[in-house]
Amino acid sequence: MKKIFTLIFSLLFIANVFAQNNSNPVIGKKEIQTTLFYFFFDDPVEKYAFGAELIYRKPLEKYCKAGIGGLIAADKNGFPFPNSDVSAYGAIFGDISFFIGNRQKWTISSQLGYGIFKKTQQGENSFYRGFSSTTGGLYYSIPINYRIIISKKFLISVSPFWVNRNFHYREAYEQFSSGSILRTKFTFNQTAVGLKVGFVF
Repeated sequence: MKKIFTLIFSLLFIANVFAQNNSNPVIGKKEIQTTLFYFFFDDPVEKYAFGAELIYRKPLEKYCKAGIGGLIAADKNGFPFPNSDVSAYGAIFGDISFFIGNRQKWTISSQLGYGIFKKTQQGENSFYRGFSSTTGGLYYSIPINYRIIISKKFLISVSPFWVNRNFHYREAYEQFSSGSILRTKFTFNQTAVGLKVGFVF
């Protein structure tokens, strides 16, 4: 994985060397941003995730744009084979971005939305049977973006980011010996840091 990040940063450095030293060409204009991302969880179970994101923005004023976006990701847990697992995660969110400086090559954004996720498990043995369910909750992310200007209609975006994802968990088990049913539900969060690389046009 370190080799992949080294290759990405090397290619971005080369692109930046040959980039145009001009102002952001989409200042005060509508824009579409597409990115690929990868991030690490601060969690011993969920290890990492990778996916793609699409955002559409319209200007509110010279230094601010608002928009809507969505993403889809593949989550890989940290368990070794055969307990390893990959789960699909999606989110729809609103985005507000603030541009920094006259040339507006730097932005800081805030993204708030709701996660689309559902995972259920069932089990039974000689002592009990039951099920568990995990569903998505609030999604929040803060990316800091730098734009490399390739042409008037094409930019490369590089964004380190922090993300927080909220989940709702519930389970129910029936104990055969007593006939009782145990129910549990709670909410938990996953936080991560990562990198987005993509295009703006």
